[in-house]
Amino acid sequence: MVKRFTNIFILALILFSVANGQLLGSWSTGKNIARDIAISANGQLIVVGYRSCEADVINSLTKQNTLFQVHRLDINSVALSADGQTALSGSSDKFSYLWSTKDGTILKEFKLATRVNHVSINENASLGFAIDSVDDRILLDLNTGIKKAELNIFTNFIEFNHSRFVNDDKRFFTGSPKSTIQLWRVKDGTLLAEYKATQLRIRGSVLAVAYDKENKTIVSESSDGVLEVWPYQSK
Repeated sequence: MVKRFTNIFILALILFSVANGQLLGSWSTGKNIARDIAISANGQLIVVGYRSCEADVINSLTKQNTLFQVHRLDINSVALSADGQTALSGSSDKFSYLWSTKDGTILKEFKLATRVNHVSINENASLGFAIDSVDDRILLDLNTGIKKAELNIFTNFIEFNHSRFVNDDKRFFTGSPKSTIQLWRVKDGTLLAEYKATQLRIRGSVLAVAYDKENKTIVSESSDGVLEVWPYQSK
């Protein structure tokens, strides 16, 4: 499971190997305050979203980094395709941009009603998700640049710490600050199942969600330091 760090302020980035704990690299953000980090499947490319409207693309092998001016206001969330070549970002300027990590070229743009708080992308960069601060929570077709569906829930002010496309992109998992994991159908945004994480403190958050395809189980990690596994059961 790859952890995500959202809604926090980061002044330095340190990369370790999960296999042996070895330090692989460290980078200072300087005067920039980072809001979110995403990493490619092989760990080679890292994207950091800054409050300065910029995004930093870091190559963990060469130790080189390139700064791109992507948005007009602070970047709140970033997501990467598996190969690290395509990024999806969300900003307080109300836009979510699909862009190339090679040269910063904007490939697609999506405008939401208010500031974009969280974005997600599938492995091959064909599907995306963006949620704003009020009631836009849209599944995106990144090939055509149009909205595919909207999460079918009549509640305002929903927050997600982490989300993930699973089951050959037919399903979509979300984890929230309210210790809740939800399973959605990508085709039409229907809520299929809901799980409540163990809460040890008054306010606990689900920080990461994952799906074990082989064992058909759901895995989550929470701010209470609890890892939980459930059987995959949807309507």
